Amino acid sequence: MAALADMTPQQALIRAHDLELALIIAAGGCMKTHDKLGHVSEDVWSQYQDTSTLGKLVEVKDIRKLLLDQIQVQLDAKKEMLLEVESHKMICQWIIWYTKSWEEEYSKNTNKTFDVDCKILAIMHDTLFEVWDILNMRQNAFSIAHIKDAVARAHEHHNSEDYKLLLGDDAVVRFLFRNEHTRFHMVRIASRLLQKKDVCNRACAYLAKQQRHDVTQEKDATVTGLYHAVEDGKARFAACRALLDSDDFVDYIANYASFKR
Repeated sequence: MAALADMTPQQALIRAHDLELALIIAAGGCMKTHDKLGHVSEDVWSQYQDTSTLGKLVEVKDIRKLLLDQIQVQLDAKKEMLLEVESHKMICQWIIWYTKSWEEEYSKNTNKTFDVDCKILAIMHDTLFEVWDILNMRQNAFSIAHIKDAVARAHEHHNSEDYKLLLGDDAVVRFLFRNEHTRFHMVRIASRLLQKKDVCNRACAYLAKQQRHDVTQEKDATVTGLYHAVEDGKARFAACRALLDSDDFVDYIANYASFKR
């Protein structure tokens, strides 16, 4: 299995785009993107679970509690000595060093990777369904069928245990959201679909009804934007078609969540 550390600069950039687009979609859809400590919300970027993380008795929260308990024990044992220390900087540095040592040792025995959470990924698939007919308007220039053909060719020549590629609609969704030529449109539509879902699930008050109408119009406007881009035959879609035949295409449909740390 390939490792995250072995990624090429382009693969690392695409991987970074996965997190970026998940945050943009969530923010546009009125989701909370970070917790109080500044960490990315698990509803946006969540742990990818594989066989190496199943069946373990000690989880991250357990390790954290054990670490905090151990720090307290160490401080209590040296209470008299610490009272004589004039600078608290030394104590702070010791706590940071002690914590870092635990974290580094724990990381050596874990195999965690993160990926777009299922909630955001579901909206990304909904977006593909929303724009399916629009992307198929110009069959000779660029269509879903062209992407699927490119995916099939990639699986024939590049798929392996060390470099796993996505299949079917999963591959189509990631390609459309990852590549620079269509990402802008797809992210905008996805964020509005998520916003619409959030508003439509609220209580059916008058204001909520008006809000549903407004967000539906906003969503329709983003879809219309993609429609005009395809209808006008902009150069971006010619470039997108060229990307399907390039050597870089496999990087856009790679399953980076399966990469080990």
